Amino acid sequence: MMTNLYVLITFISAICGLFFLTEMYPERRWGRWSLALFLPMALGFCGWQAIHSQEYFVSNLGVITYPLITAIPVVLFFHCQYHKAVIWQWLYQVTIAIFKLPILATGGMRRRMRIYEVNYAERTLEECVWNLVIVVVIGIVLFWILKKALIGSIKYFLDKYWYILIGGFLLIWMLFTGLYEKDVLPREGDLIDSLLVCLVMVSIFWFIWWFFGLKQEEKRNARMRLAALRREQRLIKKRYEQNVKQMHDLKYEMRCLDQYIANGEYEKAREYLATYTERLGKKEKGVWTGILAIDASIDYYYPEMEAQGIQFLLDVDVHNIPMNETDIMVIFGNLLDNAVEAASKCKEGERRIIMKIKNVNEIVCMEISNSSSRMPIKKGEVFVTTKKEKAIHGYGISNVCHTIQKNGGEIYFDYAEDYFKVSIMLQE
Repeated sequence: MMTNLYVLITFISAICGLFFLTEMYPERRWGRWSLALFLPMALGFCGWQAIHSQEYFVSNLGVITYPLITAIPVVLFFHCQYHKAVIWQWLYQVTIAIFKLPILATGGMRRRMRIYEVNYAERTLEECVWNLVIVVVIGIVLFWILKKALIGSIKYFLDKYWYILIGGFLLIWMLFTGLYEKDVLPREGDLIDSLLVCLVMVSIFWFIWWFFGLKQEEKRNARMRLAALRREQRLIKKRYEQNVKQMHDLKYEMRCLDQYIANGEYEKAREYLATYTERLGKKEKGVWTGILAIDASIDYYYPEMEAQGIQFLLDVDVHNIPMNETDIMVIFGNLLDNAVEAASKCKEGERRIIMKIKNVNEIVCMEISNSSSRMPIKKGEVFVTTKKEKAIHGYGISNVCHTIQKNGGEIYFDYAEDYFKVSIMLQE
């Protein structure tokens, strides 16, 4: 009875390993219909593995050979290279096998048998329960708690550092086999050793996750810098086009002024010059804050605010912001972009953006608030973009938060259905 239960649990464990692999490489080779062929093939291989498991609790040969076979259906029906499918199955099988070590050592000490004998004896209730706990815990971690992070991190290592994974886990496997194939009865030291090996396994997966997080951080920083550079590039291009247009208009303005002077119409020339000077003053970009990166961001979005009928109110008393220009562009570029997007959807007369920047007792206080027509969508701690092209949008607030935290600051959000406010504090 217990052996049959153990076979069932092993079958579930094998299915979970294959399912997680298809989550990492979900693209099918032959379309949806291929799933009808993949499922019976995968179930057959996993069933074959489960039936053979009734002979042992852990098998050295099985852990090595089963992945070579169960990887075949994945490679046939999904866009996954064979060696990557095999490596993942090895990682999965070795991990589950190693976490069985403590129960083997405990069973050997309790039953006064060598671990080798316990491993190939009839299955017990304790072994079945322990194996089920392993499968449930690993399943919860893989499929629910850390699904996205683990999929990304493991896939990254399979693509980039698969040879390191092979070497590291083969070394651990050699140490593992040496723990339970002894001719002496197990002692407390064997149980401690097995628990240490389990700790090593957890540490390895934690390192993989942590290292992948660093790589993601580098990509995020690069994406933020690229966004800031693109914004600066658009600003420079826009200013260049404005200057070209002004130079073109200036040519005709000077011709008209010259004609008035040539005809002796000095009063008309004086009036025309006064009108031209007034009109030029309205077009001229002012110094908004005295901080070049902030002024550039305002200059870029201000024409759009005017076009959308958005009232822009600025309250500034600032002499220094302790960040580099790229970070400042990231913060104000993203916040103004979101503010203009939200305010433009409000009714006419209710569209406004208020920006406050002040130095107060060696602290820089920044606040950008805007009118809004709807409650922002939030998933967990992340604000979800409402823009159509979600694949290239939705990083604004996230990038701002990351930049503020990187510079040792704090950021707060206050919002309702009719407004959205971002408050930032930085130590000078």
